Amino acid sequence: MARLKAEWLHHRNERQGVPRRSRIIAASVHQAGWGSRLAPLSNWLMQSRALRVLMEHWYGLDRRVPPPRFARTTFRQWFAWHRRGPAPPGPRPPVVYFVDTWTNFYLPQVGQAAVRVLEALGYEVRVPPTGCCGRPLISKGLLKDARALCERNTAVLAPYALDGVPIVGTEPSCVSTLLDELPQLVRKPEARRIAAVAQTVEQFVARALAERPDALRFRAGAAPLLYHGHCHQKALLGTADAVQVLTACTGGQIREINSGCCGMAGSFGHEVEHYEVARAVGEQRLFPAIRARGAAHIAISGFSCRHHIEHHTGVPARHVVEYLADALE
Repeated sequence: MARLKAEWLHHRNERQGVPRRSRIIAASVHQAGWGSRLAPLSNWLMQSRALRVLMEHWYGLDRRVPPPRFARTTFRQWFAWHRRGPAPPGPRPPVVYFVDTWTNFYLPQVGQAAVRVLEALGYEVRVPPTGCCGRPLISKGLLKDARALCERNTAVLAPYALDGVPIVGTEPSCVSTLLDELPQLVRKPEARRIAAVAQTVEQFVARALAERPDALRFRAGAAPLLYHGHCHQKALLGTADAVQVLTACTGGQIREINSGCCGMAGSFGHEVEHYEVARAVGEQRLFPAIRARGAAHIAISGFSCRHHIEHHTGVPARHVVEYLADALE
């Protein structure tokens, strides 16, 4: 269904031109770098009521939804510093961490947690110079531009994939792009090979623990968790791996919320004509379960879910891999 929508939007854009809102959402991928460089000034500007009113008037982005905050230090900057530290002794098998735009510029702590967990498993983490996966452009039907991004990422990732090195991501929508859209947009054997080795961090950790149950050691006394899975994750991969690794790190104090979409659906929940629909979707089951959480903390896998949950419930949510990293001995 998502592919049909993207193709329909592509043909509409070809006939009628690209809407202003689609252009700014696509451009946000490239503008995030400037937002991070100029933080905290950029955050003050983006959070200001005046600019949010103007963004609603010009682009139809609802003023009630606060934009995500840029991180002053990106994940890639942190990793460059981290890599200069002392190397662990002995040879370590490589794993590629595919850094998505949201982790790099907005939530570098998710990537830092992923590196910590992957290194604890005994892997050497490599972070090649990939770009955006193309998901924001695909969602708006900008398939030619998305193909250009996918071709560049294919050129960067192909040498690793052809050597059988796993490619791990923390954002389900980006991993699903590598699995599904990349081989469709880049009709090459290298793209298919990338899809064959790409996986979420939850999948990778679950498989490692299945092979070596003592590969990670967790502290006792973890808080109970409620988990909400991302739609792309549910559609292509399922949430069993995420539940499995959270079970391991909490000693079984994990329950998956019986919910569908959180309601955000990429930029859908930001759009003024969809704001109330997006909230209503979350209010069906997800938001009431979060408000009735008791002592439980909220675990998620997707950036948009995190943002939407906190906006409508006031409850902070964190990525699965952050809880894994915090629970390590």
